[in-house]
Amino acid sequence: MDKQIVDRLDRACPALKTAALGTYVDTLDTRLTKTPYVQKVNVTADATGGQSFVAEVSGEIIDAWAVSTASNASATLTVRRSTTAITSAMSVATANALTRTTQITQAQKTVTKGETLNVIANGANDRGIVYIAMLPL
Repeated sequence: MDKQIVDRLDRACPALKTAALGTYVDTLDTRLTKTPYVQKVNVTADATGGQSFVAEVSGEIIDAWAVSTASNASATLTVRRSTTAITSAMSVATANALTRTTQITQAQKTVTKGETLNVIANGANDRGIVYIAMLPL
């Protein structure tokens, strides 16, 4: 590597001069685990019985929102664990509209990687994309 580039890097972050590679990797890993992860669930068919999906990470649900992909009066989507709601119902009544959850059930907010959850629709023609933001544990 060019000596000038190395000198500039040393001046930009002097702490890296004395940091061992393992220390830096541990620091980076800690930062990454605190970055929210967003899981996407497409609802493209009748989800009145609940559309199952598998949690991709273990974490705490910190937000959820839905974007409607078709207009349908009184349409809503709710994230659940079995039959217990994790989020409030999010409206997907107007095509292209975005609605955030207004509540997250505290007793239900922690999910485990590989756990099966579901999105339930109010009506057979309710369509949208649900985004679930989680803070990895």
